[in-house]
Amino acid sequence: MVKENIILALFLIVVLPAAVCADAIFLKNGKVIEGKIISEKKYSVKIEVNDFPYTYYLDEIERIEKDGVGPAPVKAGTPMRNRTASAIVADLGRDLTIRLLEANGTRARLTGIFNQAIATAPARIQPQLRKIMVADYIIERMIPIYTREFNPKELKDLVTFYTSSAGKKYNEKSPELIKLMMEETVKYFNEKVKALSQ
Repeated sequence: MVKENIILALFLIVVLPAAVCADAIFLKNGKVIEGKIISEKKYSVKIEVNDFPYTYYLDEIERIEKDGVGPAPVKAGTPMRNRTASAIVADLGRDLTIRLLEANGTRARLTGIFNQAIATAPARIQPQLRKIMVADYIIERMIPIYTREFNPKELKDLVTFYTSSAGKKYNEKSPELIKLMMEETVKYFNEKVKALSQ
């Protein structure tokens, strides 16, 4: 009897905290994502489910319950059991696309372009522009394009490249390389046009 009580106590110590401390994101489409919220940003929330991070935008979230506290307690693990393989792959592709567009500098470039456009706009319309010129809104529209053109393995490979030292250097040097390429293109055509006119 003592041995059984010890085993039961160990089981409760290991299993119960995970079930009780699960965070839950309730999406507007009816899905419930359970895991541990690992970051919250202005427009998105990242939750870790089975050791993999997923990012969801606030405009697709109905509500969030942290540490199992909220109007509807949720049992840990149920969302993953009820999900189809294609839904899991779609979420994986979505998260990898978001990570890629962060890693390759797309989000930062969009934010910079939008901030510059807002700064040059008349002051009276700047508040409205701040509401609509949000990089995450454009990234949301890019997700279906990337997931159609790249499978999850390819997206993961791209994320791996852009987060590597070579990928970071490529990102850093890209504007300069594009500028140099344009200069060389202009020089090339100027030389050819000059040769044709002689």
